[in-house]
Amino acid sequence: MARPTRLAFLVPSTLPHLFTTVRSFTLIKLICLPSSTTPVFFLPSIRRCQSESVSTMSSSAASPPPNEDQPRAEMPTYMIYGTAWKKESTAELVYKAIKAGFRAIDTAHMKTHYNEPGTGEGVRRAVAEGLVKRSDLWIQTKFTPGDAAFADTKQYRTLASQVHASVAESLRQLSTPDQDPAYIDCLILHQPMDSYNDSVEVWHAMMSHVHSGAVRTLGISNARIRDLEELEERFIGPPEIKIVQNRFIRERTGGWDHKVRSWCLDHGAEYQGFWTLTGNRGVWERGFATEEEPHLSVAALADMAKISRATAWYVLLSKMGVTVLNGTTSEKHMSDDLAGLSTVVASVPPDDLRRFTDACSDLHVGIRR
Repeated sequence: MARPTRLAFLVPSTLPHLFTTVRSFTLIKLICLPSSTTPVFFLPSIRRCQSESVSTMSSSAASPPPNEDQPRAEMPTYMIYGTAWKKESTAELVYKAIKAGFRAIDTAHMKTHYNEPGTGEGVRRAVAEGLVKRSDLWIQTKFTPGDAAFADTKQYRTLASQVHASVAESLRQLSTPDQDPAYIDCLILHQPMDSYNDSVEVWHAMMSHVHSGAVRTLGISNARIRDLEELEERFIGPPEIKIVQNRFIRERTGGWDHKVRSWCLDHGAEYQGFWTLTGNRGVWERGFATEEEPHLSVAALADMAKISRATAWYVLLSKMGVTVLNGTTSEKHMSDDLAGLSTVVASVPPDDLRRFTDACSDLHVGIRR
C-alpha cells in the first residue's frame, strides 16, 4: 500500500547557519522470497555493548564481510562524526575530526546536503599522514532515493540500478590507497520508499552488496516503527537492520522515539540519533531535572565531571543506548566531546552515574551499564 510522498529529508546535523555557534555484521541465513527474486542473505546481529568502558570509543561488534583477512573497525556506541551541510569544508573538517580522535564518519551519496567526495578526501589525508588506517575507521554512507544523480530514467530504469550505481560511486569516493578492494562499513537507506514494495526492492539490492563483501552492514534512516515492522513482515523474517538513524527529539513518536528505540533493543540493532543537541536545546541547557529528583540533571553531571552541559547530555544519551551524531565544526568541541565519556567514567563514582541516568526516566529504553 502506497504512502504519501515525503517532501523532505531529515539530515543528521545542525542547519548551516547554526554551525558557527553550536556543537552542535559470519554465518549467512537464507530467506526465501517469491520466485521473481533472488535469495537474500542476512547477517547476524551486532552485539550490543553491555560493559562499562573507559574508552571514548566504546563499541559493539560487527560481522565482517566474507573472506575478510584483517580486523576492521566496529561501530562506536558513543559518538560518530556527522558531515551534513559542510559543503566545501567537508574534507578539512573530516580530517580534523579524525585527528581529534573520531573513528566513525557518517556521510551520504546525496549532493544536496552532503559532500561524499570531500569526506573521502579528508579520510585519505588522515591515512596518508599516518593518523589512521582505513581498517581503524567505521565509515557509513547512504543510498538516497530520488537523488538528482539518478534523474536519467533511461540509464537508471530500476531502483536496483540506482542502488548499484550509488554503491559503486560511494566505494570509489570513499576509497583509500591502503585498502583494496574498498568497502563500506554500513550502507543506510536514507528514508523508506514511497511504497513498501519499493522499500523491499531497494533493501534486496542493498543486501546483494553485503553478500559480495563490499558492504558490511545495513541500516535505515528516518524510519517509523511501522516501516521497520513492515520490512520484517515482507521479508518473512528479520531483514537484519543493524542501524536505525533517526531525529532524536522529545516530541518524536510519543517521546524520544521510544517505539523505534525499543524495536532496536529487541532486534539487536544500534540506534543513532541526530539533532540531539540543537533539537533539544531547552532540555540540556535547562539541565533536564525531574520532578522526583530535581538535583539529578545534566547540569549536575556537568558540574561533577567538570564538563560542559552539552557533553554531559551526550554522555547521558550514550548511557541510554543512543549513539550520537556530532556535527561540530569546532576542533575544541571535537576533542572535549570525545573525551566526555572517559572523563565521566574516571571522575564520577559509578553509583552517582547510575543515579544520574536513573533520574532521566523520560529517556529510558535501555541503559548501557
